Order: sequence, then structure tokens, then C-alpha cells
Amino acid sequence: MTQKVLPSNHLVAVSDNGAPITSDGGNVLLSIFLNSPVVSKLFNNVEFNDNRKNPRYAKVELLLQMLIQVIEGYRNDDVADYLTQDIEHRLVYAQNMASQPTISRFL
Repeated sequence: MTQKVLPSNHLVAVSDNGAPITSDGGNVLLSIFLNSPVVSKLFNNVEFNDNRKNPRYAKVELLLQMLIQVIEGYRNDDVADYLTQDIEHRLVYAQNMASQPTISRFL
């Protein structure tokens, strides 16, 4: 098995054991960037007028999901249902991804 540790973050290792890989492997780096203190502070300062009662997802979470999808090259909300089942997304982002109808209502 080949394993490489990222020079920028020794806590992240990428390995190849011959198993099928995802085409969204860059999500590890994107996740590190989005969880950095600067970006987290930026997202914490975003305010929405949110009159929903008992929402399952905060609007800032929906914005973050859409941002991730656009950066990955998915240009519309139709892919949201696919990404909710993608194991790599669930592992890297450690959160439930909103469904396509939820994303559409947000837009």
C-alpha cells in the first residue's frame, strides 16, 4: 500500500490500496481550507433573515453545501441527492448533506 502524508498537514494521509477511488479526492484539501479559522470566522459572520420554524439545516450550512458543490464543478442543485449518498462526502465533511429539494428552496 502506498501512503503519502501531506507536507502542509501531517495529520492528513492519502493512501492507495488498489480500491476504487472517488473523483472528488480533492475534497480533503477543500475541507481543510473550509475549516480553517479564517474561513470559519467568515461564515460565522454571515447573517440571513430566517423565519423558518425548526429548520433541519441552518442557511449558512446550505450556503456552504452549495459552495462546495460549485467548487467541485457541480453547477446545479440536481446533484445534491447523489452527494448525500456519497461516502467520501459524508466522511470528509462529517455532516449530513441537504437533499435536492432543500437546496432548491434555499436558492
